Amino acid sequence: MRSMLLALATLLTTGTASAGIACSLNGLAAPPYCVGDCDRSGDVDVAEVIRAVRVALREIGQDRCPAADASGDERTSVDELVAAVNAALVGCALPPAQFDSRLGVNLRAAAGAVHLSLMTGEYFPCAGYRLRTALHIDGDRIIAALGCVLPPIGVCLTILAPATFDAPLPLVPGTYTLELRAAHATDTYRVDYSGDAIAVTPIDTLFSALTS
Repeated sequence: MRSMLLALATLLTTGTASAGIACSLNGLAAPPYCVGDCDRSGDVDVAEVIRAVRVALREIGQDRCPAADASGDERTSVDELVAAVNAALVGCALPPAQFDSRLGVNLRAAAGAVHLSLMTGEYFPCAGYRLRTALHIDGDRIIAALGCVLPPIGVCLTILAPATFDAPLPLVPGTYTLELRAAHATDTYRVDYSGDAIAVTPIDTLFSALTS
């Protein structure tokens, strides 16, 4: 509750209070856009449905597939398993982008894996604020639909910090285009991944910039 009140207080002091509060409240109420998408690739396969079932049976931990917990109650219910099966059958449509601010972007490769990290230019009154982001990988396109900034889960550590998003990307070596979709613009980057190293080059950017 303290975290939510701090979030509302921060939004009330900005020029986009009404839109920001509505976005945060809607974001808090909305489930993950693709229930059961364990690797955040933007779709659900049979292996992920099986993993969600194992999470529901408590054979493995919830951390093995956080997206199977759409309600945020730290368990996977029958309804959530049904939603994961539906996502596997019919796919997941990306939600509309809502973010409208400055953004820092970082892509790093380590131990044969790629991680995408995003950081808002705006700072918030405690650590742990989250930038809700929907990821989808479509061939050589990495699409990130940027949503609302949500307050921390649990304790609010009083320190000025940006809202962040961090996720692994299931990429194979190759050349990709990263699309960052905000409310009023889409920034694009070229991503060259060799399996050991990664190079990111801006193509067309209005609101984002690379960070180290």
